[in-house]
Amino acid sequence: MTKQEKVVKLRQEGISYRKISEITGLPLGTVKSICSRQGDGVLETSKCKACGIEIKSIKGKKAKIFCSDSCRMNWWNAHREQVKGGRTHKFVCENCQREFTAQGNQPRKYCSHACYIEKRYGNDE
Repeated sequence: MTKQEKVVKLRQEGISYRKISEITGLPLGTVKSICSRQGDGVLETSKCKACGIEIKSIKGKKAKIFCSDSCRMNWWNAHREQVKGGRTHKFVCENCQREFTAQGNQPRKYCSHACYIEKRYGNDE
């Protein structure tokens, strides 16, 4: 058992930081640091907002909402109306003439990068 594991185990048993420091021979600050990183061994569970997988978070710290970056990006791309800030404006794409919306004040010309490339360089088919 490593010293970190021993510190966490002793803390879960309810032993004070100072007493753990004396038992393990580690400085008091190191014991506190290990315990804060481990959340004193107490975990909370929640479910990923996108896929529903169970996520474990350290109690007392901000709870995790998503299990991964890909889940986070997929969920926010599917729920753009819930993004805070920025007004949405309607534009018409210069290439495909399709109406699209974008956030911010900067005027947009194209609905996608693909339309920009097609308009700029033409379709090489």
